[in-house]
Amino acid sequence: MIIRKIVPKFTLLCFLLTLVASCSISNVDEFELQGRVYLTQLSKDLSEIHDLDTLKTKKKILSKRFSQISSLMIAYHSFLEKHPEIRPIPEDDLVLVAAGVKLELQRILEIEGAAELIIKAEKEAYTKLMLADESSKVKEKNTLNRFTKGIK
Repeated sequence: MIIRKIVPKFTLLCFLLTLVASCSISNVDEFELQGRVYLTQLSKDLSEIHDLDTLKTKKKILSKRFSQISSLMIAYHSFLEKHPEIRPIPEDDLVLVAAGVKLELQRILEIEGAAELIIKAEKEAYTKLMLADESSKVKEKNTLNRFTKGIK
């Protein structure tokens, strides 16, 4: 079912979400705070959607919110890679923050035709995350290759 495909992607976004702001973020607490701000904004926007027409008018702002969240996630991941000594944000905290957004999204997905619009709204953000993930895997592979060459 299409709802099952969308909610896990968005949940992933929310979990990772507390992860992207701007390059000026210098500690985990700032990432968490910015993530909460983005989620609160997204939750508010989603709570205002009660029909397909409203969703159509809010699609652009939802795309922006999803993009902000994915960018925060990418920056957070990069930050943690550069600072391995730093403890990541506890996952339980992220689950609690994202729960309200997930409920709103599930409610909206019950509207006929909404799933397709939500998919379109999150497409750019999702693509950005997948590209960042692929880039990260390539970096890991290159690092591993350099390491193993030294062993041979």
